Amino acid sequence: NKLLCSKKLWYKTNIDLGTVSGKSFRMRFDNVEGRIKVFVNGTFCGEYSGWMGQVVIPLKTVRDGQNSIEAYVEKLNYEADSNSNMRWGIGDDIWLETAPSVYLCDVEVKTSWRKASIEVLSELENAGAKEAKIRLDQYCVLDKKIKYRLPAKELTIAPYSKASTSLSGIWTEAENWGIGGKYGNPVLYDLVTDIYLDGKLVDRQLTPFGFREFWIAGTDFFLNGKRIILQGDVGLPGLNKIGRAHV
Repeated sequence: NKLLCSKKLWYKTNIDLGTVSGKSFRMRFDNVEGRIKVFVNGTFCGEYSGWMGQVVIPLKTVRDGQNSIEAYVEKLNYEADSNSNMRWGIGDDIWLETAPSVYLCDVEVKTSWRKASIEVLSELENAGAKEAKIRLDQYCVLDKKIKYRLPAKELTIAPYSKASTSLSGIWTEAENWGIGGKYGNPVLYDLVTDIYLDGKLVDRQLTPFGFREFWIAGTDFFLNGKRIILQGDVGLPGLNKIGRAHV
């Protein structure tokens, strides 16, 4: 089989994407070993080089109806790597994912018991060909009720780019996350992130989090102001019995 001996391969498919206005598209390769380059309608979109990595590449210049998607894959030479003669190429599933043209890529919630504060770090992406002026709303929900709302923020994101921002505030009435007993119950909030584009809600994502703070003072450990003794376990035979909020 000549393909098994080849060090360079092309994959190509034609796909009807329907109406693409207000949407973004990306290819996700669950396992790539080597170098991969992705093209849409002849336009280069991105590349990856590495060993056994999951790869996500946003697609550019997509259009209504039929689109041509190509992937060029080649073997990398790792002279010092004993795996260099092993298999290479696309080793797992390939996905075509769609999302709003502007969406939340990543979010991190930082809470402080000592400062009674919350800070949310967000990364947003504009996968569209036009500049996007958006409004970011974030609020904390417990038992289907809004318990705390961060100040809204407006920002502009250039085409095919990402933007990072943060929202913060003082929250004195938050219920603490604990491990049970005197430390309190493992209360989990949902951070709701809403992104508005031209006054229209285009993306909403929920991120569970607990309001807590852990720190070290001298030789002691503290969780939300209470001294705590840490214990370890290796087997965790009962992990499947532990609730989501405890992990």
